[in-house]
Amino acid sequence: MAVVLRVDRDSFLVLDQNGKVRTVKTQEIMKKRDSRLAHATDLNNNQLRVGDTVNVIDGEYKDRKGKILHIFRQFIFVVASDIITNGGIFVSNARNLTLVGGATST
Repeated sequence: MAVVLRVDRDSFLVLDQNGKVRTVKTQEIMKKRDSRLAHATDLNNNQLRVGDTVNVIDGEYKDRKGKILHIFRQFIFVVASDIITNGGIFVSNARNLTLVGGATST
């Protein structure tokens, strides 16, 4: 599973679920996955959906805020305006995120 960052003549630059950027040939692309109905659970057991705003509380992008672009299992692709690399897109585990405005566990 990956998110397309750039389209070239015969290849794509993608960000995979492990956070690695790699080049993939056109023939290797299977199909687009629809994640509009996908959901995951954050650290506080709040349901995360595409379009939700989240805070990153652990990992490489700790203390960042962004909007969910795509969900695949526990891998959440987030876009943040303050990150320059990869068009602002990064991947994080759902348990490293908290929903902005969501309930907090006590």
